[in-house]
Amino acid sequence: MNYITFREPIEDGLGYFILQKEFPHYLCNISESPVVNFIQPMPVTSYNLWLCFKGTIRGNFIPSYKDVYEEIRSVMQDMANWYFENRILIEPKKYRKWKV
Repeated sequence: MNYITFREPIEDGLGYFILQKEFPHYLCNISESPVVNFIQPMPVTSYNLWLCFKGTIRGNFIPSYKDVYEEIRSVMQDMANWYFENRILIEPKKYRKWKV
């Protein structure tokens, strides 16, 4: 398992997040609508759910090395696939209101 999911209080309720376990510990918010940041949101297969990049576990920190944008997009795609396989497919009834 490369990722963990958790809930955290945010200004308008609870936020759902997914975190990469390995360095650099990328963090994404699981959202009903795409929120454009530095990185374009990543859709979750067959659902109206999006992974929106939030930085790393250290906050709004982005590593600065060559091809970091491509690395983040690749990790976000892997996160979306992992979330679909390990959360949605296990409890499909819980996610039916977001089904496309």
